[in-house]
Amino acid sequence: PSQDDRPPVSPPHESKGEIHQEPKMPSSPPSATSTTTSSKNTGKRQRTTESARHPFQVDEADHCETPVEAYHDVVQLLDFIAKSLGKKRDTLRIYDPYYCDGGVKAKMASLGFTGVINENEDFYQNIENNTIPKHDVLLTNPPYSGGHMEKLLTFGAKNRKPFLFLLPHFVYTKEYYDKGLGADTVKSVFYVVPQKRYSYLPPSWVAVDTGSTALAKGKTENSPFPSFWYCRVPAMSDTWLTKTLGPSGKFDRTKRLHYASCTAHIPRESKGEFDSSKKRPNPRARKRALLASKKRM
Repeated sequence: PSQDDRPPVSPPHESKGEIHQEPKMPSSPPSATSTTTSSKNTGKRQRTTESARHPFQVDEADHCETPVEAYHDVVQLLDFIAKSLGKKRDTLRIYDPYYCDGGVKAKMASLGFTGVINENEDFYQNIENNTIPKHDVLLTNPPYSGGHMEKLLTFGAKNRKPFLFLLPHFVYTKEYYDKGLGADTVKSVFYVVPQKRYSYLPPSWVAVDTGSTALAKGKTENSPFPSFWYCRVPAMSDTWLTKTLGPSGKFDRTKRLHYASCTAHIPRESKGEFDSSKKRPNPRARKRALLASKKRM
């Protein structure tokens, strides 16, 4: 999805009330020239554009903004990082290199994090020019098309800053995951998995016919498959994570979040389709799971 004041919030796994409302973003009609390519991730034809909105090539289907509840779910992790650096929410420098519609600043500010760096710039050109802005943590939900996720993983490993990446459930099963991060970094990654699947929000200016299958179907949000946070915070111990989010692999269905210290502990329903440990439950278990999912809706 995305290429893409300090009110206290409840701990994410204990939150039972309503999540912060989405800040409204201004919109205006785009003007673009386009070319068509094919995505190796999806196998589908993609329409990339150069427009007045983005001074670089973008895929129209990638225009989906991250919901504020997804950011809410990592507030405690960000607070930990800020405290470890002697900072507060408003002084923590959070870098999101993928712009999309620029909504991350307003959403994070609604949670007290006003030091977000998210500019309408070419991330890869900044890497090449060595002009990546100074930051304390890398937090982003990258475009899913082309090679964006692979490039982000490679940068995340080399950057040596804490990172929180909101990625699809299948990423850890791909060859590029281990290759991009490297074996040592992969071992240090943990996962924060929401109980309820995140839904992403296409900006109002996205073209219905070419940019969003969700809008084309009359929907206002899109949730094609499970996604969750892939996190690397070297200073964060398993003891702290267990105390904060609960034991790895032990899931309390009444809580918003699940903590997995490794991919084996990711909830079965959130595992990638090519994860060999994702076994199909027996018919009785499937019926129970279906009833439980309907109750959560």
